[in-house]
Amino acid sequence: MLAVSGSGAGEAFGVRYLHQDDNDNSEPYWVMGPDSYLDPPWSSLYLTNGNIAFWAPEFVPASEPESEVKMYYSISGVDPSVSSISEFCVGLAYGTVNSLENITWVDAGQPVVCVSSSQANNGAPHAIDPSVVKSGQSLYLTFGSWSDYGDGENQGARGGGIWMTELDPKTGMLKTEVLEECGDSFPNCFNNVDFINAANHRGYNTDEGYLDGNSIEASYIYHHPLTEEYFMFVNWFYCCGGVDSTYQIMVGKSLDIEGPYYDKDGIALVNTSANTTGTTVIPTNTSGFIGPGHAGIYWEGEEGIFTNHWEASPGNDMLRTLHAWRVRIDEDGWPVLGDIY
Repeated sequence: MLAVSGSGAGEAFGVRYLHQDDNDNSEPYWVMGPDSYLDPPWSSLYLTNGNIAFWAPEFVPASEPESEVKMYYSISGVDPSVSSISEFCVGLAYGTVNSLENITWVDAGQPVVCVSSSQANNGAPHAIDPSVVKSGQSLYLTFGSWSDYGDGENQGARGGGIWMTELDPKTGMLKTEVLEECGDSFPNCFNNVDFINAANHRGYNTDEGYLDGNSIEASYIYHHPLTEEYFMFVNWFYCCGGVDSTYQIMVGKSLDIEGPYYDKDGIALVNTSANTTGTTVIPTNTSGFIGPGHAGIYWEGEEGIFTNHWEASPGNDMLRTLHAWRVRIDEDGWPVLGDIY
């Protein structure tokens, strides 16, 4: 099951899940649940610029039968008249499952973490694209994207990136020690907390420093049950431009949840830039489908299902679609996509 932004205006969430009819010869297909609406009571406190939109949710299944499911989500407030003024938060909602496709969501009542406009303008990453992974008894959150530091082609070149921190496994909010470190700055914790910088994709490294922005977002960590390795999937480059989107999905891996994560060439993801090639899972254009984003994996036995969305599909320049592939781990220990599921 996947959580998605459930409406074109970004004010709702929905769920999508793969279903196969009882006939074994039938093809699996995506089923769409109804939209669910949230009105976080805290949004006006930390997102003061209006024009609020939700996107990029992360669905977290229940840890025990009959317990609540969780959904982390991105929410932002942008002032369209002043491009440098933007605020970002990661929120959390608890869900009651009424049926497979119908979940009632209740907001947690406060954000998980936010980045203010002034922080983003000074290099902090946009607090969006949350992803949550369990490691033993611990729970980790990754998030992040561009910053607003710099101008023009250099926007975000010295900030942004993918960052990681621990959560309280019971509440799903920041761990107590992290909250204490943040102090009165909560939820704008970035300047106070020693978050882990897990991945970057900076521009070209020249004598004058990095050029272009830190074009990376949509992180997702998967702990593989067979290899016990952690795979970090990220998106490089640009989304949201239809056929002009340049998104592609990359991967690195580590034996430690906190990294460092390395690509096939042995380069740490935190050090990748336009001078490095990285390890590609899905390139920008695949059989006319353009701009793959937001990886997800479900594993069963020797094979898994890999999901992503596309920014454009054949015959429709702006239609976002979901895709599912068969995925396996090759002899060198890297995920390889197979047939469409």
